[in-house]
Amino acid sequence: MAFAITGGISGTDPRKTLLAALLGLMLGTLGLDPATGVARYTFGSFNLYNGFDPIVALVGLIANSEILFFLEQKAQDRQLIPKGSVFPHMSRVKEGLDASLCGSMIGFIAGILPGAGASLGAVMAYSFEKRLNDKGSFGTGDPRGVAAPEAGNSAASGGALIPMLTLGGPGSGTTAVMLAMLISLNIQPGPLLF
Repeated sequence: MAFAITGGISGTDPRKTLLAALLGLMLGTLGLDPATGVARYTFGSFNLYNGFDPIVALVGLIANSEILFFLEQKAQDRQLIPKGSVFPHMSRVKEGLDASLCGSMIGFIAGILPGAGASLGAVMAYSFEKRLNDKGSFGTGDPRGVAAPEAGNSAASGGALIPMLTLGGPGSGTTAVMLAMLISLNIQPGPLLF
């Protein structure tokens, strides 16, 4: 199935797609062969006999992508801290405080729903705040229109932990990685089945 999909999504140069598929296949077969016990692609290192743990590799790849984004931004800006103050004025914070609290509650409730994710929390918080307080200023830099969806987005991540820990089912992509990491550490979230 994977090779059929790889052949179907190949772009203008199928050699690159074939090279990527062969590299992935080589990494997938790294370690001891379960049938014969022959070491494959270990280069004499005993650390590679068990192969790659896909969960650890996934977490490492996510961290590497964040590092690369940071370095790209640093190269483009040539400065890490923008000129002027990096903190908003307290008057702007006070304007968006009620919207942040309301957006946090809405985002948390949206995060509890299995599979909803942070996007739904942000959209629900923004639409609720817009219906409640929009006087034509949303979309022009009104702090309430920024604070509500950001608070909903952040609170949904915390709410998504509830179905992961109680039901054993991830509520978002982030909690799916966390669930896989917990399982790799022999911690089984969810209801206890005896």
